[in-house]
Parts: sequence; C-alpha cells; structure tokens
Amino acid sequence: MKKRLFQVFCVSVSLFFSCNKPESKLAPDEVEGYKPIYASRNSTNQISQLSPKPLKNPGKIYVYGNFLFVGEKGKGVHIFNNANPSNPVPLSFLEIPANSDIAIKNDYLYADSAGDLLVMNISNPNQVTLVSRLENVIPNTNFQVPPERGFFECVDNSKGIIVAWEKTTLRKPKCRY
Repeated sequence: MKKRLFQVFCVSVSLFFSCNKPESKLAPDEVEGYKPIYASRNSTNQISQLSPKPLKNPGKIYVYGNFLFVGEKGKGVHIFNNANPSNPVPLSFLEIPANSDIAIKNDYLYADSAGDLLVMNISNPNQVTLVSRLENVIPNTNFQVPPERGFFECVDNSKGIIVAWEKTTLRKPKCRY
C-alpha cells in the first residue's frame, strides 16, 4: 500500500513540475506580442474597388436591396450579389484602409477610414464612387491598441497612422495592456 501511495505521489509531483515548466523557444528577453503596422496619410486616402477576396475577419453585415455588404475589420467591405440569399455571389472588395465601421442608407455607404468619414454612392454596387471625405472627424482610437491584451511595441505616431497590428516576437517590449 505504501509503495502504491509513493508511486501516485511521484507521478503527481512529476506532472506538477512538467506543467509549470512550459518549453519556450523564445530567449528570456523575448515575448509574443503585437507590433503596429503604419501607413502614411496619403496611402489611407486611397479607396479602391478590387476583385472579390476571401473573408478573413468579418465585421458588420448589411443587406441592402439585392446586395450584401460585409465589413472586413481594418481592411474594407466585401460586396455580394444577394439576389439568391441561399447562395450570395461575391462581386468585389472595397478596399478602405483602417476601416472598422460601416452603415448604409439611401444608396450611400458610410465608412470610417483612419479618422475620416467617407460617403460612397452604392446605387451601382459594381461601380462604387466616393462622394465625400470628411477628414479627422472620427477619433482614430480603434487601432491605438492591439486586438488582444498583452505586450506590444509602443506606438510611435511619427511613423504614420496605425492601420493594423501584426502578431510577432518582440524583444524587451516596454508597452503592455
């Protein structure tokens, strides 16, 4: 009986210590975290209608007439022909840098882009046109912190506007949230 208890104790101790010593491939001063991806103000002003892209990080969804608009967090808006709701057909991707929110009303799509408010005519979703850009009317707070809590490379506004975050290995990061 004592031998059996001793075996159970040994197994328990070995499991405890093996669970508390995670194998890390990182150096002691390296951690997993996020680094900001910067863009110039000029590059965030570029709005493009491109061929369809796969959904990776979908956001808001709007049905408008026979069309479906699906936001892609940080990237823009996917446009689908939704005449047959059981089989939406991808039409195009509206690239809007640093976009996090959209709304639609009366043939107009409203979207944010790095602090700007964009108004686009979507009466012909195959040929979306920019009607107006109101600059710096929305606080660009959506990209000031990484998407998950933890370590990150501190923001340096002199490098431009943050349009995304990339998960990577950081060396001695000074910022954490």
